[in-house]
Amino acid sequence: IDEFLSGQVDDVFIAYTDFINTLTQKPVVMGWLPLVPHEMEDTVAGEYLKSVPGVSTTGLTYDYEPDPIAILDEIVPRFTELQLYQAVLESAASEHSARMVAMRNASDNALQLAADYTLIYNKARQAAITNEILDIVGGAEALQSSIDKLAEQLLLQHQHDMLEVPSAPKKPAVTKVVVKGSKADDLTKIEGIGPKMFAALVGAGIDTFAKLAATDENTLRAAIEAAGMKFSPTLSTWSQQAAYAVNGDWAGLEAFQSQLVSGRKA
Repeated sequence: IDEFLSGQVDDVFIAYTDFINTLTQKPVVMGWLPLVPHEMEDTVAGEYLKSVPGVSTTGLTYDYEPDPIAILDEIVPRFTELQLYQAVLESAASEHSARMVAMRNASDNALQLAADYTLIYNKARQAAITNEILDIVGGAEALQSSIDKLAEQLLLQHQHDMLEVPSAPKKPAVTKVVVKGSKADDLTKIEGIGPKMFAALVGAGIDTFAKLAATDENTLRAAIEAAGMKFSPTLSTWSQQAAYAVNGDWAGLEAFQSQLVSGRKA
């Protein structure tokens, strides 16, 4: 102002940011001093100048009190200060609005980043949990497969042991009792006695139906074990079957055997 009043400058302009709304602010260049309308040849700069309303010369003539000079001396400084103060307020409002919008955008971006990173973390955590579950399931399946294979091997070994017959069976410890003139019976007619079991019984001196019928289970079991063979589950019915054969009751023997299930009483 002092430089304008002293004549060092001819014009004074105020450049500020005009606050339109929260999201819109635009730069403005307004002629401040002298208090007259200004025209600029630069069309680009002219877009930022506010238009000054024209002074009407029509109408009634007014008499002012106090005189115009006193009024102007009071109004002009106040109007000049008001224009400057308005420019300051417009700029301050524009600055605070821009800061608020920037902070809100930053907060929204931070929330979006937090949501994105949370999603990425959850995906990574879920993938880790899935891998652990797969490892546990895979280990359990591998263990179960090993158990199944071992059980199958044990079953095959047991079946092999049940069917295995030693190449050189031990001689039975039972003393052979041979009756002169006696003839050995076909003990294989007894259910549960096969050729190998028949050989073991003959080796123990039990070669007739009568001897088999008179022999108790403990003696039969000892004779079988002495021959290196496994215990037969049908042994408990041999003496009864042999009793039918001793009496020549073959029909009764067949009827009795038909009541047996796998050589044992049902």
